[in-house]
Amino acid sequence: ILDVVGLEESFSFLTDQGRLASFGQDFDNRLGCLPNSGDNDCIPDVSGLAEGKAKYITSSDRHVLLIDSAKKAFGYGKDDRFQIPTMPSGDYIRPFQGPLTSKNISHIRGLQQATIFLTEEGQLYGVGMQDGHRLCTMATTGTGTISHIAHGERVQRIERIYGGFVFQDIKGGVYACGRNPGFTTQAITPGPFLVESVEGFQID
Repeated sequence: ILDVVGLEESFSFLTDQGRLASFGQDFDNRLGCLPNSGDNDCIPDVSGLAEGKAKYITSSDRHVLLIDSAKKAFGYGKDDRFQIPTMPSGDYIRPFQGPLTSKNISHIRGLQQATIFLTEEGQLYGVGMQDGHRLCTMATTGTGTISHIAHGERVQRIERIYGGFVFQDIKGGVYACGRNPGFTTQAITPGPFLVESVEGFQID
């Protein structure tokens, strides 16, 4: 087993051969395929990915996200706010290619009803539900439109938090987007907001 991700009442794992397996409750098609009768387990079809293999897996509570060897993003599961995303919005029973097909994706994170993409060039993009400025925009609803999250420095890493995400740039700055009721200016402006800046600082 190369990696495993946990969702709400299910989990999926990735083998070192690039194959997937899913177990648990199949709400919202979050297993990525039709479960075996009475077993609540299945093997998602990754034939649509480059070389028929997944190289990277992550998840939110309700959708799974993959990157293949061609550095393109795929997803399956709950897509009520275009967080996978595709048009029209719906719940996807198999890995379906996501946006940014012209970009090489290095990292991806699933938020609650949203997805953040980090490209090899260190650029951030987001899609999905944007209430609470979780994608660092002023929009309030998920429309399937990809938003570029502008930042002056190359971004190295992204991590999800409740209601948003944090990222680190090459200068050691750590920034946050999303809900933070204790920070009054964040309730009316989208961010990103500087959390810490230490030269050479790394998120562990």
